[in-house]
Amino acid sequence: MKLLIIGGGGHAKVVADVAIAQACYESIVFVDDQYPTLARVLDFPVLGTSSQLAEIVAREDITSVFIAIGNNKKRFALLQQCQSLGLNLPNLIHPSAVISRFAKLGNGILVMPNAVINCAAVINDGCIINTAAIIEHDCTLESAVHVSPNAALAGKVYIGQCSWIGIGAAIKEQVNVGQNVIVGAGSVVINDLSDNQIVVGVPAKLVKYTQNE
Repeated sequence: MKLLIIGGGGHAKVVADVAIAQACYESIVFVDDQYPTLARVLDFPVLGTSSQLAEIVAREDITSVFIAIGNNKKRFALLQQCQSLGLNLPNLIHPSAVISRFAKLGNGILVMPNAVINCAAVINDGCIINTAAIIEHDCTLESAVHVSPNAALAGKVYIGQCSWIGIGAAIKEQVNVGQNVIVGAGSVVINDLSDNQIVVGVPAKLVKYTQNE
């Protein structure tokens, strides 16, 4: 089975690495908007740009696509495009990750080395659970959320669509975080956050609002 990865940057490289570790794919190919300047990623060929996606998947007889774009909103848009094309969006899970049998995962999710997803957590489509991140019991992550390395979500935390939890951040139990929120690196969130906020600090405080594009 062939896997096509959308994206060619640093995040795409680690996605390919997880795909190799999962040992489910006979070959890996990429599309990236820097093609033809970018012709290879690691040891794998770049076949074209994202605008040529439908043509490439038809020509190469590809059914499985993974979106390796770090930007949450762009990843979510590509997720919807791939779903409209009827493509399979597999989950890529590193063998060292620990996932409860009672957790519920959607599609197109990346789970990096030593990450933990505990009992009754719900992880929706297109999320990134980065290296050594912890998602505790009964958490819910809406689509295209990114939980960065070493970030920790305590029990019953809710994270809205396209929000980003920075490296080493912590979120107290039963806290609700809205859509398009950015939690800065090392921040500690102890209160609910409404949509489009950027917060930093211990405890986390509002610094400004994101542009709701």
